[in-house]
Amino acid sequence: MAAAMAVLVVVVLVLGCCHGSTATMAEARWENAGPAGSKVVSSASLILLNDSHSQSLGAFCLDGSAPGYYVRPGSGANASRLLVHFLGGGWCWSVDDCAARSEGNIGSSSSWTTDGIPSTFSAGGIMDALESDYGNYTLLYVMYCDGSSYTSNASQPYAFNATKSLYFRGRRILQALTDHWATVYPSPPEVIVTGSSAGGLTVYLHLDAIAAAFPASTRVLGMVDAGFFLNHSNTNGVYAYGDSYAGVRALWGVDQTSFDSGCVQAHGSEFPACFFASEAFPHMATPVFVTNSAIDAWQMGNVLQVGCTIGVNSTGGCSAAQLASIAAWRGDFLEAINEVIEQARANPHQTGVFIDMCPVHTETCGPSWFGYTAQAASMAAAFRAWRAGTGESVWEDSSALPWEAGFNPTCAASPGGWC
Repeated sequence: MAAAMAVLVVVVLVLGCCHGSTATMAEARWENAGPAGSKVVSSASLILLNDSHSQSLGAFCLDGSAPGYYVRPGSGANASRLLVHFLGGGWCWSVDDCAARSEGNIGSSSSWTTDGIPSTFSAGGIMDALESDYGNYTLLYVMYCDGSSYTSNASQPYAFNATKSLYFRGRRILQALTDHWATVYPSPPEVIVTGSSAGGLTVYLHLDAIAAAFPASTRVLGMVDAGFFLNHSNTNGVYAYGDSYAGVRALWGVDQTSFDSGCVQAHGSEFPACFFASEAFPHMATPVFVTNSAIDAWQMGNVLQVGCTIGVNSTGGCSAAQLASIAAWRGDFLEAINEVIEQARANPHQTGVFIDMCPVHTETCGPSWFGYTAQAASMAAAFRAWRAGTGESVWEDSSALPWEAGFNPTCAASPGGWC
């Protein structure tokens, strides 16, 4: 199935929101390409949290605009079930980086009505309107505009220049979202919380807080895509990714309230380490299904910084030394995520995991959700089996690396778009 593509139609309305105030809704539509080229047109609505409660929390995008999310209504018996997706988009690591981000649609809501979900982002794969398991759930597609995976919590705006201030309020945005959902969706039978890339990290860091917004009778599950980022050295031995995070924590205003799990208590004064999935995962209480490539393409370029790009059945021009670095990374990644795998084996109803050897980043928002396989099961089939409580919980791809004989041929499926 292709990534979602559409033309946005905007009609500004007003609806009741939180605590008796209002939020803005813009009517939208996007077309998802279905099987055999068929089309389905689904209406969507942009909900901007500009109500008095959200403003009192100080919940603002980087540029001070209102955060928000898109709603695609469900249908039939599953309309009351929610599929909540947190959009990814990396992080901003410096004042200048964050200021630049605040001018676009992952730092400001000002352009969402003209170039948001329909043209820029994908709502395929697990979110596809024709996907048989969750296509008729009500989809809440959370736009990303804080640049910190909802961990920033600076009390005062940062004066970038005489006319521009930056708001580092990710944690407050998350609070505004969950407060809003608790009012609008007070008792859904099931909520599946997904996220990709920085949105995937959001699920690791905040799934328990999101679950707490719903009553105990609601079944809440997490489904993480490409969020297991390693605090790993690059090919020169420098921890560039971890150092970037360390350098921006003060700007973001990261504090003990930035993280929701017992990770903060376990780490004490070293609580900033909870930003990494490997540290956050052991303290998660809500059931979660983890998907990730062991040779995640974004991490190859931005964490390992290997300097070349491999492909399926291709070395991509990488030297022998670069290929060796990628092979070593695979071993390090599998060691780092082993705690997830062991937890899935020990408690299959709490944790499931799907690890593949495809040289891509996000994997659940396009044909790859249905196409990539590990142990003869697609991601879609694996998640379905885990969610159904079959007792199956670990799908680990034992195939060769993509440039070697015996690579996984299903890696040729498209991973879809930015989600």
